[in-house]
Amino acid sequence: MVTDAVSPCPRKVSYKVRHGRHTVSGVAEPRHELAIRVPYDPMAEQLVVEADTWRPYDLLGSADTREIGLGIRSISLEHEG
Repeated sequence: MVTDAVSPCPRKVSYKVRHGRHTVSGVAEPRHELAIRVPYDPMAEQLVVEADTWRPYDLLGSADTREIGLGIRSISLEHEG
């Protein structure tokens, strides 16, 4: 399973992706796209994506007070083998 994501943050962002019994953790580089690969678990009932959040107000001095994490572009299954 591949989650294509983007980190708009000007600093590194820690993330964790869980699918059933499989978990992948990592750090997204500032302002980069990334592909997070997690083995598919046929018994899983959900996919969980967790990431640190940030506010443009705090880091960039803008008026934007939204909490932003990773942006998810797509989630897809890939054939193994």
